[in-house]
Amino acid sequence: MSEQERRKKSKKKKQCAECQEFTWIGSAQEKCEQCEKQTPVRDAMEDKDEEQQQRGNRRTTGGKDDSCCSKCKVTFKKGDNSVECDSCKKWFHCGCGKCSINLFKVLKEEKDVLWFCYNCRTGVLTACEEVNKLREENKKVRQELREYREQNEELADSIR
Repeated sequence: MSEQERRKKSKKKKQCAECQEFTWIGSAQEKCEQCEKQTPVRDAMEDKDEEQQQRGNRRTTGGKDDSCCSKCKVTFKKGDNSVECDSCKKWFHCGCGKCSINLFKVLKEEKDVLWFCYNCRTGVLTACEEVNKLREENKKVRQELREYREQNEELADSIR
């Protein structure tokens, strides 16, 4: 599969934060097909810069030397699957962070997919909801502004 085909396929991937144990965050808001709630999703980015690729390489690992899990406080062993929260930057064993092996594989392969620990997830979801509300309000204000401009143009035309 070519890189372009893989990117197109990855754009369809999404995971509901409401009915699953993990969250993919991004700019789009869609309804989950299972629970019918608004859920943040992340689309694959078209261009990945070198810094982002390096970030992806450090945020999932088969065990980190001299570090311990932020939940269980057990030192990571070589071969342990661990993941870094994209918000607080703390590391977790996949099991402690409720990151399934399938999600772990996705995080390793898709460098633009974000993962948030339980503590950060609520704050991120709240922020996404607020952003979504602001977008809706902005849409309404823009529509009102268009209507005022049209009325203003009509008045100007009637005066001429």
